[in-house]
Amino acid sequence: MDDSKCLLVYRQNIDNIISSMRHEMLSDGRISRQCLLRSGRFPNGYHMSLIVGCMDPESHSGEFDISLDQIYADPDDIADTEIPSLVSVLDGETEMERPVSETGHTAQLLDTDPEETDPERLIAASRLRLFVSAGYRDAVATHAETIIAGMTADSNSVSLRQQAAHIVITIFADERVDISPVSNEFIEHTDALIELLEADLPRVRRAAVYAIAAVAKQSPGSAAPAVDALIPLLDEGSSDLDQRIVAALTAIAESSPTAAVPAIGPLMSLLEADTQTTRVRAEYAIKLLIENAPSAPETAVDHLIPLLDSDSSFAQNAALEVLAGITLTTPESVASVVEEITPFLTGDTYQQKIAVCTLCEIAEASPAAVVPAVDDIVPLLDAEDQIVKSAAVHTIVAIAEESPSDVTEAYDSLFSLLNAKETNVQKAAIHAIIVITSNVPETVGPVIESLLSPLDTDESFVREQAARTIAALTQGETQPAVPAVDALTTLLNADESVGRKLAVRSIVEIASDVPDTAVPAVDPLLFLLDSDQPVVQKYVAAAIMVVAASSPQAAAPAVRPLISLLGQDNDVDGLVARSLAEISVDDPDAVVPAAQAMIPLLDAERMSVRTNAVRVLASVAEVDPTAVVPAVDSLSRLLDSDERLIRWKAACALCDVALESPRAVAPAIEALTPLLDSEWTSLRKKTVSIAAEVARVSPSAVAPAVEPLSMCLDADEAAIRRYGACALAELASEHPERATPAVDRLVAQLAGETDQQYVQECAVQALAEIATTTPREVVPAIDTLADLYDADSVTLKENALYATAEIATSMPESVVPVVDSLLPHLTAETVPVQKAAIRSVVLVAKHLPPTMVPGIDSLLPRFGADEIRDQRTTVEALTAIASIPPENEDQRVETERENAVATLGRLLETGDTLGRKFAVTALAVIAESAPTAAGTAIDSLVPLLNDDDPYAKELAVQATVLIAYGSPASAMPAVDELITLLEDDNVYLQHGAVIGIGWIAKGSPAAAVPATDALVSFLYSHEKLVRKTAVYAIAQIADNDPEAALPATDALEHCLTADDSYVRTHAVGALESIALAPAGDTMPPICSLAALVDDTDHAIQKQAARATAAIATTQPGTAAPAVDVLVGHLDADRTTQELAVRTIMEITKHAPNAAVSAVDPLVSLLETGDQIIQKNAVAAIAAVAEAAPNAVADAVEQLVPLLDTDDEFLRATTMRAIMPNTDATRKRLSVGHPRPSERAL
Repeated sequence: MDDSKCLLVYRQNIDNIISSMRHEMLSDGRISRQCLLRSGRFPNGYHMSLIVGCMDPESHSGEFDISLDQIYADPDDIADTEIPSLVSVLDGETEMERPVSETGHTAQLLDTDPEETDPERLIAASRLRLFVSAGYRDAVATHAETIIAGMTADSNSVSLRQQAAHIVITIFADERVDISPVSNEFIEHTDALIELLEADLPRVRRAAVYAIAAVAKQSPGSAAPAVDALIPLLDEGSSDLDQRIVAALTAIAESSPTAAVPAIGPLMSLLEADTQTTRVRAEYAIKLLIENAPSAPETAVDHLIPLLDSDSSFAQNAALEVLAGITLTTPESVASVVEEITPFLTGDTYQQKIAVCTLCEIAEASPAAVVPAVDDIVPLLDAEDQIVKSAAVHTIVAIAEESPSDVTEAYDSLFSLLNAKETNVQKAAIHAIIVITSNVPETVGPVIESLLSPLDTDESFVREQAARTIAALTQGETQPAVPAVDALTTLLNADESVGRKLAVRSIVEIASDVPDTAVPAVDPLLFLLDSDQPVVQKYVAAAIMVVAASSPQAAAPAVRPLISLLGQDNDVDGLVARSLAEISVDDPDAVVPAAQAMIPLLDAERMSVRTNAVRVLASVAEVDPTAVVPAVDSLSRLLDSDERLIRWKAACALCDVALESPRAVAPAIEALTPLLDSEWTSLRKKTVSIAAEVARVSPSAVAPAVEPLSMCLDADEAAIRRYGACALAELASEHPERATPAVDRLVAQLAGETDQQYVQECAVQALAEIATTTPREVVPAIDTLADLYDADSVTLKENALYATAEIATSMPESVVPVVDSLLPHLTAETVPVQKAAIRSVVLVAKHLPPTMVPGIDSLLPRFGADEIRDQRTTVEALTAIASIPPENEDQRVETERENAVATLGRLLETGDTLGRKFAVTALAVIAESAPTAAGTAIDSLVPLLNDDDPYAKELAVQATVLIAYGSPASAMPAVDELITLLEDDNVYLQHGAVIGIGWIAKGSPAAAVPATDALVSFLYSHEKLVRKTAVYAIAQIADNDPEAALPATDALEHCLTADDSYVRTHAVGALESIALAPAGDTMPPICSLAALVDDTDHAIQKQAARATAAIATTQPGTAAPAVDVLVGHLDADRTTQELAVRTIMEITKHAPNAAVSAVDPLVSLLETGDQIIQKNAVAAIAAVAEAAPNAVADAVEQLVPLLDTDDEFLRATTMRAIMPNTDATRKRLSVGHPRPSERAL
């Protein structure tokens, strides 16, 4: 028979089965498995889920007397088939066909009325409960909806509802079992469960309570709506039910405390319940509500008052505890209960503790409310229990602060507490005395006076208490305590640390009002700075701070000791910073040693600490700006502080540093930029002055601030305009293109009426520089510039003409309108003025030939009758330059240019005429774009290099340099004259000559050899371009003729320390060439070269390493010094280490004995994981070992482990290093290592 048929037969004949099995029970009331199988209605092993015949016929409990696992072979089938079948019956979806004759028997078994019972559903409910008991709780719970529906009154009999309720009760019977999955099944039916709390059947209500209690634990929010329905059930008198309800309310209170507040009253009533578990649970729930529900304390107080008179000690104590808990959050709500709490002060110790602690909390919030209890509190000051005593004294303190007169009777008891063992009690007693005494100020003096003699007693404890009391009293009234300073100073030398601490504290309090009284105590206070107690150090720092505020000179000796306290405690840092700030005002030199220590405090969290730290640094910067350089970054971060004083002091400090070390302040420009348009005039002036100083040495640093700097030109304050113009001029001199945003405002300074000539000079200088790169930006200012051609200031005039010339270079048509203004200056006596004017006219002529307007005539000055020669040569020069066609006409440009150059060259020989000046200027212009063509006139230019006319001489140098740059060979005939110019008085000509020789040396080093001696001095030049060109030229000469460059050795060594990497690079190359020359017998600067192995430029590092190795391996006496310097690089970064080791290794190939001193440092590198470094180090050690074995003997032990490496080269090199030390090697290898011969073979 298959399972489905068996189940059908089983359900149809269940009553017959019951009847037959009842007669085959064992004597002890159990049914045997064989009986069940013999019935013939079930196959062996089938899962019987509806068996009722196993019940005791004399019992109505309906429980099995045989376990299910003894009956069923596959329990999983129960959950999947049997239980769903029963639920289907319970739900009314499936009916059991039963013989009518058996109905009465079933009713008898289930103790129900046959007329009222729905047997099939009733049996199904009964069996489901039995399955729950048998361990199938989860399976049954999944059908929560059906079970809950069975408990409702609609269309269900009372018996069925009770059986369904019994299922739920059984599911949640054991509170100790985690049934969260089961609870989840009931959560979604919470509303139905809440309705059942008001059911007419007690068992149904109980079942609903059980379920809701479980739901509340799992999902308190879902159960929260049940509170109102749960509360009435607490009156049913069932301890078990009460506990379940309290559990539910507790769970709800933990999540939604406000929802459970209405239950406070009923919960209070349970504090007097008969069952302890109920009482304890109720107390916990109440405390939970008090802690978490804002409205609970006020609600609870009225219910707690009656419990204080309860006959139940548990209820009394619980009420006291709850009231104590309320005082922790809302003590004012308990103030009305003081009278009811007071009697407990004389109760047992436990009640006494809670009562006095409760009153203490009330007194903190409402001291007046506790005044009626003072008489009962005072005796507790002598209590033995520490908690009682402490709470009592703190209560007295709280009342005293509000109403001192109400606790005067406690005065004597409080004094006795000064000898209490408990520190907090002592402090509270002292506090109370001070508060009470403050109400009667005239008593302070006599009290302190009476305490002076105990300060001299031999009893340390007495001294300590006396000092403690004085310290406390001085916090309120310092003037009467002034006579105690001498005695307190004596106490500073006492043995007991507490006494010293209190003495310091008292001195601090007194000195805060009467600072001079603490001056004599400074020296003993400094002695205490070495105390191992931070609190003592803190009070000492405070005392010195007070002294420093009134007498900085007296506190000055404390500077260094105070610095040692920094970084240990934030409060101490604040006190030290304040002390140093006060000292710095009167004696900034005294705080210079504190500069470095102040830097971390600039980032302190407390504004007062930051303020005092920046005050100190600002004072230091006034006397020693370099000491503040490390603080630049930190000071920069303070520039956006909300505190006005911090911003000002930071700016002042940076300003002073900028005056001394402007380059160091360059990183601060970004932070300073927003202050350049500050409405605070003084701060703006200070900021722009910093920018001007920085721009002087590092123009690029101020480039991001160009816009606000230009706005400074519009400022009302003359100093701000001056500094702004200066900064912009410096920026334009180095980076003209980055100054272009300031053009309009710069022009405005020229056009407007101003009494600041310096501002105008800076403005026109900036415009002239801007015109060199972006002339188009300056074109709108051409008329304004023309107005300055006749200015009284030479600077204004020269730069205006210079700017015009630069505009003419690329936009000559823009200069045409001002040509008439230029003409008078063609014959100016000042060379820069004349040069700019002539250059402008030449450029106009070059780009605007005679066929265009204006013609050549209009570009000429008005010559007199005796100036025919000048007129003729000038016309010829302008005509020559004008004849050159535009660059895009390739077919004519070369021919015409050659013709023009020939003409101009001839004109150079016409003597001192204006035409000659035009001619040499025109040649310089041509050389800019066609140096080779201009070079054909070099023979005519050379004589002018030594001409008496400064104009001709300067322009000839300029043209020659341009020719040398583009065509070095063409400029070779000028070498001798250029060498002569190296000694000229005119620095401009000197520098031009250096640059010209440098370019010639590039193309023909041999031609520049004669200039070597003269070039040496320029290796020290501060002009970057000159120095770079000089070192380049000598490097070229050294490469071509090392012996000729030998006189430059010392100067080249000086160049090795230059800031410019270009200079260092060529200096290294030149020195290497000189040192390696066959005829070289001068000791090369090997140490300086080796030092560059640690250069910041990697290319120079490699070049220096190569040069060092090359020199050290070829030049006698250089190896050992080189190795000594290289050893110093072995602890540098990896790149430097590798280069240094490799260089030492190269040196040991030729001079191994020179590297003996490097063995130990090289051995230290063997533990590095870098194989390249290891290999070079071992190779160097091996070379030394072969030459001087003893030098490596001590290193064998470190070398031996390398024999285990997989690298064949490293193993072989290691063998080379250790084999020369045979005895040492044998000894090392005998312990845990293969013999060298074994390893090698």
